[in-house]
This record gives sequence, C-alpha cells and structure tokens, in this order.
Amino acid sequence: MTDPVRSLKKGSLPHQKLRVLMYHSVSGDGRQDALTVSSGQLETHFQYLRSSGYHPILLSELIAYYDHDQPLPPKPVLITFDDGFLNNCQIAYPLAGKYGMKINFFVVPSFI
Repeated sequence: MTDPVRSLKKGSLPHQKLRVLMYHSVSGDGRQDALTVSSGQLETHFQYLRSSGYHPILLSELIAYYDHDQPLPPKPVLITFDDGFLNNCQIAYPLAGKYGMKINFFVVPSFI
C-alpha cells in the first residue's frame, strides 16, 4: 500500500514533517462517496499507520509544538474528522481505540 499521507513542512524546522489525514464521514455498510470512507477502509488506514510507525497526535500537541517548542514524536500524524457526524463517534472512535490512534473531532454545533 502506498503512504496515504501528505507531508507539510513547518517553516522554522524544515526537517520536521507533519502528516494530516482529514476525514468527514464513515459508513458501516461499505458505502463510499467523496466525503465518506467505509469502516473497512478506515481500519486499513489505521493498520497502515500503526505498522508504519506513525504516531497520531492531538491538536493540543501541535499547538504546544508551535507555541511552546514541545517536541513532536517521530513520524507525527494529525487525524481529523470534520463536521461531527454521528458515525464519527459510533464507528471511527472505537476503531481509533482498537489501534491506539489519537483522533481529533471538529463538531459544527448547528449540525447537532
């Protein structure tokens, strides 16, 4: 499998790279579209990240890196879920726990 992450360089430390994976919706029935991955696909991504030595971080860790020079782990990856769909909590969160992934939810209050 090819690396599913894109590198973004931090300007002040060009040797430090941050990979960002952004998701929206996860389906339990295999349905996929431009904003939806299947639970199987997400699980494959998490397996790849873990087996390839990536270290998921929280947004608070990224802020501490920029604001307080706190180090990031080797091969950091920021995993985000935008919009706050219920399936993020029902499907993505348990999968993240299974694989030891830290994930970040961005909830839109007007969607609740």
